[in-house]
Amino acid sequence: RIVSAGTGLRVTAARKSHTLPSMSDPQMHSLGEARLSPGTHRKASASVRIALLVYVLLIIYASGFPFSGWRDNGLLPWTYLGERMPHYWTSFDLIVNMIGYVPLGALVVLALYPRVRGLWAVLIAIASGMLLAATLEALQSYLPSRVPSNLDLMTNSLGVVIGALSGTRMYSPVLEKSWLRS
Repeated sequence: RIVSAGTGLRVTAARKSHTLPSMSDPQMHSLGEARLSPGTHRKASASVRIALLVYVLLIIYASGFPFSGWRDNGLLPWTYLGERMPHYWTSFDLIVNMIGYVPLGALVVLALYPRVRGLWAVLIAIASGMLLAATLEALQSYLPSRVPSNLDLMTNSLGVVIGALSGTRMYSPVLEKSWLRS
């Protein structure tokens, strides 16, 4: 017999009762981590999510500046992905492109907390960061003063990976033991 209970289903069969958690139960999204001890409450940080939004807007601004002179050059926006590595580049460009995306990776991991943690948070951060970087590089193909580059995409992606891995180390000091809990 299956009977609906407030937070899940009650399955009764031959004098044994098992309660199945509902999809709204936070434990369904903890990716196999142990249940929280009584009195412990992990809460998402609105501050981190706002910082993530602001940082994404900053990356969009930096990648699209000067936002004028948009034109179609006759190439598909993702053509840059199949091009050879650029001949002209500077160490400064490589470092800035990498460092610029480190905070993005960390902020995505922290913004997913506590719903998604660990490996899944890192994978989501990497995928979303790489998608943002690839999209912005493709949009640069419509700006005459910008040049989309597969090398930029690679350095941006490396920055996201470093940031995402660093973000998993920041759960406790940044979210659980600081004013950013709210």
